[in-house]
Amino acid sequence: MSLYNEVRPTNLSEVVGQEKVVNQVRGILASGNVPNVSLFVGPRGTGKTTIARIYAKALNCSNPTPNGACNECESCKEDIDIIELDAASHNKVDDVHKIIDDAVFAPRSKYKIYIVDEVHMLSTAAFNALLKLLEEPPAYCRFILCTTEEHKVPVTILSRCRKFYFERIALADIVSKMKHICTTRNISFEEDALFMIAKKSEGCMRDAESLLEVFLDAGKIDVNSVAELTGCSSDDLIFGLLNSVADGNTTDAFNVLKTCIDSGKDLLVLIKGVVEALADTIYFIQSGKDLTEINATDTYKQSISDLANKASAKSFIDIADKFGDVYITSVKGANPEFVIKAKIMSIIKSTSNTMSVEKRLQELEEECDALKNALYDMGETIRTGATTVAEETVVNSAPTPVAGEDSNPVETIPETIGEPIEENTTSEEDESSGNAETQNVVEKSIDDFFGIPSVDSPLPGEIVLPEGTDISGMISLLSSDTPKACEDLEQNMPSEDASMPPVESKTIDMKNDILSSLEDLGDIPIMGVLSGILGG
Repeated sequence: MSLYNEVRPTNLSEVVGQEKVVNQVRGILASGNVPNVSLFVGPRGTGKTTIARIYAKALNCSNPTPNGACNECESCKEDIDIIELDAASHNKVDDVHKIIDDAVFAPRSKYKIYIVDEVHMLSTAAFNALLKLLEEPPAYCRFILCTTEEHKVPVTILSRCRKFYFERIALADIVSKMKHICTTRNISFEEDALFMIAKKSEGCMRDAESLLEVFLDAGKIDVNSVAELTGCSSDDLIFGLLNSVADGNTTDAFNVLKTCIDSGKDLLVLIKGVVEALADTIYFIQSGKDLTEINATDTYKQSISDLANKASAKSFIDIADKFGDVYITSVKGANPEFVIKAKIMSIIKSTSNTMSVEKRLQELEEECDALKNALYDMGETIRTGATTVAEETVVNSAPTPVAGEDSNPVETIPETIGEPIEENTTSEEDESSGNAETQNVVEKSIDDFFGIPSVDSPLPGEIVLPEGTDISGMISLLSSDTPKACEDLEQNMPSEDASMPPVESKTIDMKNDILSSLEDLGDIPIMGVLSGILGG
């Protein structure tokens, strides 16, 4: 007996990965409201026929349980009123006529149940013959139809069915079932090998159990044997190729391809594994680097995490799109190996350019953030220092009390009524002079901070003459003897409109931004603060 038949579930509690359908069946068994026609829809190897048998047996059981039949009553032991028909091989109208003729006989049990597998394979005439029976079945007849292709079943049939939708079985559920099988049979296994088998089965439990059966006789299941016998690409090959592409290393990428070819593996299987790994990587990045939703081994998850640090989600999406094109082109091409090598070279070249630009942009963003933080800290330092100086100024300006006098004298009221009290005011001229002096100190301090030469400083190559020098006389004197020296002197003389040398616009903008920020300090006396903080 094949392994998948040997371990086939016999009750609903043993069914793996189909909780929604199991709950629907339990609800029907509990309520007793049994539909005339049930349609089980889903991919191959997901338990449609298995649950149909459990469901049918429970309907005729004298003492059903929430998990199915009791397997002890006479109906469970004989099981004579459950008829199975494979529509793939019995798809003619005559086969349906046999069902119609048999349906007129009453069952010994509660129901006469027909299980029609692969119902979509029936011919048009057979569907038309079956339709009349489904419209007005005998009260004791129930039909369970199973199909993998719902769209091929006529609408007239679908409208008379209660549908049960089966899903592909999750990777973790398949691995769990295989672990249970290996444990009960004392078979040693590597978890990574079971994951490889589960991936190869693509959500089909029957395929996974069939592959597992190949390794049971060996008494051990490891990654190398699974990769060799199934043609699957190991995670080392998949992530070796992906890391080579992300690093822009063509040599390593071709070494991975050579290893895959030499070991007899299909390159298309490798490309398919690469696309699946890229999908997991993109999900990992966009989900906030959450690995809990990725059903895989710890080694696979760590490889995903390491790969995600090499590029952004957008880059990986572009790479996945290109590998998808590689797969499609290779399937259609006559020489997949040549196509894959050529495409991978193109992918590495374009990816390297994209990632270098992204890396430079990231560096610029970090530099901008650092500059913003530095300017913010400078402003906070200026504000804190200005406040401290202001407080010290107020304290120092308070009169020192004379010994013996009250430290808190009462304010003296002028004896002469109406005599104006003198106010400590500053003239507009003094205030303007103070502001100008403060502005000069600020600008000089910032110039020194950023290394901007002063306007009064001599430029490279300039000749600095003492004040009051008769420049015209010197030129006349020199021109009579050394015309060449005169020309050099005129060329090197500073003009009246001489300005500072050109400075990088970014530095000037930073200086202006700081000056604008200092204007927000208001009336805080920052003259002394800037002299101490910025070296003025």
